[in-house]
Amino acid sequence: MSNYASVINHPDPFLITVDTTKAGSAADTFVLPLYPGTTNCVVEWGDDTSDHIKISTQTDLTHVYPNSGSYQVSIIGNFVGTYFANGGDKLKLSSIDQWGSNSFTNMTKNFQGCENMVANYTDVPNVSECIAFFGAFQICRSFNGSIAGWDFSNSLSFANCFEFCDVFDQPLVINAPLATTYASMLSSATSFNSSITIDSSNSNSFAGMFGNCTVFNQPVNLDTSKATNLSNMFINCVAFDQDINFTTPLVNNMSTMFSGCHVFNSSASFSDTSNVTLFNSFMNQCRLFNQPITLDTTGATNMLQMFGNCWAFNQDVSWLTTTGVTNMQQMFTLCYVFDQDVSHFDTSLVTTFLQMFRFCYDFNQDLSSWDIGSLISTGGSLMFDTATSFTHTNYSSSLIGWTGWDNQPSGSATQYVEPNVTFTGPPAGVISGSHADRARTYLVDIKLWTITDGGYYVP
Repeated sequence: MSNYASVINHPDPFLITVDTTKAGSAADTFVLPLYPGTTNCVVEWGDDTSDHIKISTQTDLTHVYPNSGSYQVSIIGNFVGTYFANGGDKLKLSSIDQWGSNSFTNMTKNFQGCENMVANYTDVPNVSECIAFFGAFQICRSFNGSIAGWDFSNSLSFANCFEFCDVFDQPLVINAPLATTYASMLSSATSFNSSITIDSSNSNSFAGMFGNCTVFNQPVNLDTSKATNLSNMFINCVAFDQDINFTTPLVNNMSTMFSGCHVFNSSASFSDTSNVTLFNSFMNQCRLFNQPITLDTTGATNMLQMFGNCWAFNQDVSWLTTTGVTNMQQMFTLCYVFDQDVSHFDTSLVTTFLQMFRFCYDFNQDLSSWDIGSLISTGGSLMFDTATSFTHTNYSSSLIGWTGWDNQPSGSATQYVEPNVTFTGPPAGVISGSHADRARTYLVDIKLWTITDGGYYVP
């Protein structure tokens, strides 16, 4: 290859177009980053000059042009791949014009951060030996290239592959039986709403896979039998409303899984969630959700905002096991119509109920069976704030049960509670002169609680 023309006419080079005037190195310069590994290729720079590249760090990969402007660069031979890695001259890459015959063996961060890069290619790259697509097109905000026909059979990772690809919307057919992670693969791909067919039989993480895909609403049929992490999987998928039926025997994290799925109101079925410890924000801000749901929560420790902001939710929760839970903060906050029996909750380890039933306008249940002995500090703040249907009767019964006052006519509490707790009761208040009145006085005067509620109700 003695000159540019001889390479550009070759049917097999890898072709890209660069614009040296974009931010990065000097306005007449382009630095071509190559992935570390076996390298033996010729680079034709598009100005009738070329360099024989034998190592990925060769100084000749920094090229100074006679004039600033756009050039088509040709690479023919063997190289692992490019490696922009969200740095260097990432903004100078204008397009991929042809993949050519090179075997790309690692696509990790190959084009990461190339925000101006578009796809002009019509061929299919040789990626049959490629071991990873981790961050391959991450932050490629202009990229919308087809990946139809790509051979993913040896790839182990698709994490962050199309994350922040603002205009990417191509059907995904990924036959990758060895892949172990799809974490954040399409996160913040805000235009994506194409079909998905993926072999995910070996994957252990789908965390953030569709996070912030704000128009996505396609069926999701994935093999999750080896998955351990489903956190953030559909977070802020504000248009998503598809049935979910996942096999989940190994999953330990489902936090924020559907958080922010504002219109989601479809069936959500999981085969086994007994290993899940984190359900925090699981359905938070699923404003329309009101479907029957059953989860095995025997291993759960955190239910922060689990159904918070589920405006329409009012389903049976008798399946909830809370033996190991320490955090119920905002668990049902802004569940305007929620009014289900939760008397079976084991709350003996819970340290915070902060805003748990705040803005639960319809809630009116007897909670006298709860053990609140672990409640500390501000953990009771705003717990029943604006719970306007919570009656004097149920509030009074709850205070009696929490202190054990009713068991001692002589007037002493039998249930332990922590001192110096800040607590917000309902607007209703307690029945004046009742055991509840004395229980409330005990909490304020002896345990030094700060209580805000409706005061005393005189029948």
